[in-house]
Amino acid sequence: MAEDPGKTLGLVGLIGAFVVPIGGLICSIIGRSKSKKAGFDNKLALWGIIISAVSLAATLVLSVLVIVGTIANVNAEVDKAEEAFKNSEQSFDDGSKADAPWSSESEDSAEDPGLDSGGSGIGDDEYDDSYTVTDSDIDAFIEGLTPEQRKVFEDQGVDLDDPATRERMKKNLQRIADDTRERLKDMPDTDGDGLPDSPYGLDPFGLDDDGY
Repeated sequence: MAEDPGKTLGLVGLIGAFVVPIGGLICSIIGRSKSKKAGFDNKLALWGIIISAVSLAATLVLSVLVIVGTIANVNAEVDKAEEAFKNSEQSFDDGSKADAPWSSESEDSAEDPGLDSGGSGIGDDEYDDSYTVTDSDIDAFIEGLTPEQRKVFEDQGVDLDDPATRERMKKNLQRIADDTRERLKDMPDTDGDGLPDSPYGLDPFGLDDDGY
């Protein structure tokens, strides 16, 4: 009786279907083809083809799911990072109105109801001048920075020589000056010198010089 020429390949293909599906599929197809030409029904090769095909399909589906899940996770992390960055920028802007004149100009805060014109301070009529922040003020501010303070600016990516940065500083310092002037209007003036009293001594803001 003639021997099935594809029997060995069919057996190898069936075993390979559990280890290396692509190799098992190839061996099973070749073995079944040889057996078919010789008139044999190689069931081992047939099972090798079926198991290999199922294994390859499952591997493909699993790979697609892993890739999709990885992309989704990466996108979620990117969205979280962008949201955290936006929140940190917003927090910096909100918390640095009086401390960081180089930051982007934000909307003016709501007027303090305790500082209305009906307070007990020296009043608008006696304290009516305003101060305009100039380029010289910005130069003086920058020149007065210590090396440590300059490093803080550098760490925050602030270029003190950038015209746009200097303009933002000027606008924000002007807003701070205007806000301070409004607050000083309602401080008491017991000595009648036209300047508000202060627990820190006379003229703590240098108001006797040119300015307000």
